Order: sequence, then C-alpha cells, then structure tokens
Amino acid sequence: MAKNKSTKVARAGFPPCQNPCTSDIEYTPAEVEFANAVDKYKREHHRTFPTNRELFYILLSLGYRKVDAPGDIDVESSLSRSHREELGKD
Repeated sequence: MAKNKSTKVARAGFPPCQNPCTSDIEYTPAEVEFANAVDKYKREHHRTFPTNRELFYILLSLGYRKVDAPGDIDVESSLSRSHREELGKD
C-alpha cells in the first residue's frame, strides 16, 4: 500500500500554521502566560486538546473578565507587531 504524501492545505481566511517552537515570532507577555497556563493544564489533566470550555476556564483562572459589550473580533488589530509583519499586514 502506498503512503499518502503529507500536503499543506491552505485554510481560507487563516494565516499559515507555524510551529511556535521554531518560529521567530516574539510573543507578548500575555500570550506567553496563556500558553504556559494551557500547557500546565494539559499536563495536570492529561489532556492533549482542551475543549473550548476548558480554555475559557483557563482564561478565567488568569484573571480575564468580560469588560465590554460583545462585538466583532478584530484579530489583526489584536496581533502583536511581529505577527502583523509575519503576515505582511504592517
């Protein structure tokens, strides 16, 4: 049986995936704190892929609270400068 070649599929509207361990992206302190909290949760609860609800509670445990009325998410404006440069948006 022939092995299938691994191919990257472009996801419409999403930036290309990057390996955070090997990319040159500079993460903000808040991004690093969140990533570390998720990693800690995954290790302590033996979860490879936390659910959205679990991620929500991780955010709450870091002190995040809703402070404004719901609205559209403007991902580009919330990206750090290095992320925008990486995507060619700066």
